[in-house]
Amino acid sequence: MNEKDYCICIMTFDKRLEQVTKFVKALREQTNADIYLGVNGPYKGKFNEEYRKKILELCAEIPNLYCFFSLKFRSATFTFNQMMINSGHQHCILSNDDIEIQPGFIDEVVDHYFNKTNQAFLEIFGFSTFFVNKDFMDKWGWFNEFYLGLGFEDHEFAHRRDGFYSQATSMTTSKIRHMMMDNPLAENGANVVGSKSDNLDRYHKFNQKLWNMRMAVGNQIKSNGKTALAESQEADINFRPFERFYMDNYERFW
Repeated sequence: MNEKDYCICIMTFDKRLEQVTKFVKALREQTNADIYLGVNGPYKGKFNEEYRKKILELCAEIPNLYCFFSLKFRSATFTFNQMMINSGHQHCILSNDDIEIQPGFIDEVVDHYFNKTNQAFLEIFGFSTFFVNKDFMDKWGWFNEFYLGLGFEDHEFAHRRDGFYSQATSMTTSKIRHMMMDNPLAENGANVVGSKSDNLDRYHKFNQKLWNMRMAVGNQIKSNGKTALAESQEADINFRPFERFYMDNYERFW
């Protein structure tokens, strides 16, 4: 397998430096593929200057490790879309940063995706870690950037149109573990306190409200043989409309 055929994109922020460093180094022991960090900014206050330096030092230390910075908090949907588009690769593994992997993880996942699936969308650890083809993202409409917070973006994405689960595949592996870190909004100074379970409804409140509105509208729509929820999503199906034009015309620039 040519490692240039895919990349790895990781969403992270300043309270996760230790975790993402460990994750990146574990990945680099298993693959030379490009790794792209989507570095999120704080919900309140200024971007941490010492953290910025440490991320750049990490990029200088680890071959083929790249990053982009959001100086203020941006949503998971925005960060996922930006990483995939800016990575320059057709196939991308996207992951949260609070993940631990065991030896052999990358070989197992890459083999499964390229040889045992339709190379569209592969759930490895739900939406915490997944493998996706950018042609599939273009067809499906990319992630919905109206979801400005965290949470429910996976619900919206998977249920936007009928048939997602007939095209998406999943795999089971013992070589990955979710560390279940506290949520980023709480750690970035939002008015949220307590354990992750206490905060669950509060830190994704904005996104949950959007999702509930979609459900309410969808439940009133019945036409053309489509499910109600699928029809309620179609007004804003393509969130990066110019990306297809870019991909189709890249070889014509000069």
